[in-house]
Amino acid sequence: MTSRKPPRKLTELLRRYDPAIKSLAYALRTVILDEIAPCHEHMFAQKNKVVMLFAATDHVIEDCICQIHVFVKCVQLAFPRGIDLRDPTGVLQGSGKAFRHLKLTTRADLERAEIRTFLREARANEVGVISP
Repeated sequence: MTSRKPPRKLTELLRRYDPAIKSLAYALRTVILDEIAPCHEHMFAQKNKVVMLFAATDHVIEDCICQIHVFVKCVQLAFPRGIDLRDPTGVLQGSGKAFRHLKLTTRADLERAEIRTFLREARANEVGVISP
């Protein structure tokens, strides 16, 4: 399970990122935990980004509810099954079969109401409950 304080592994993975991007990533992680906890978290570095996965079970790859992708200039909130989320205003980006994301560049972006709505709906979809 996950605590609100960023784990040491995450602080190490993000150590070379700009302070504003780190702050945005930590703040988005807190929003996710506020909306979908309890959850399991897994993090790792790829060539051009740091990835955090959040899932209802310890099968974080197979049962992933959402992801954070930390790039040098932005942070993305990604939904592996974003195609299943209600998005009447079309703010989710992506054209693949299932994956959708939101690009965030400042902490002010976290105030967008649809972020919490998408997180709650993705969590409900993952546990087999249809949200209202």
